[in-house]
Amino acid sequence: MVIGGYTLDLYCDCQTCEVIKLPVEYRTEETGFKSIAGSNFTECVRAAKKRGWKFNANKTHCLAPGHMRTSAEGN
Repeated sequence: MVIGGYTLDLYCDCQTCEVIKLPVEYRTEETGFKSIAGSNFTECVRAAKKRGWKFNANKTHCLAPGHMRTSAEGN
């Protein structure tokens, strides 16, 4: 038997989440971490978007539900 799958590990890129480094046992969606499993990358991204995660255009950065992006300049 062959079983295939894809796992997408999401880490929020907001300023608050980047500063806070939580131990693995405290990493939850509310604190900016989520693992999503699916058949492929696209399926995982769609599932994450349904849960409220936001992605940039080339899907290299993301924000957890309810988290806000802050500019690097502090504006």
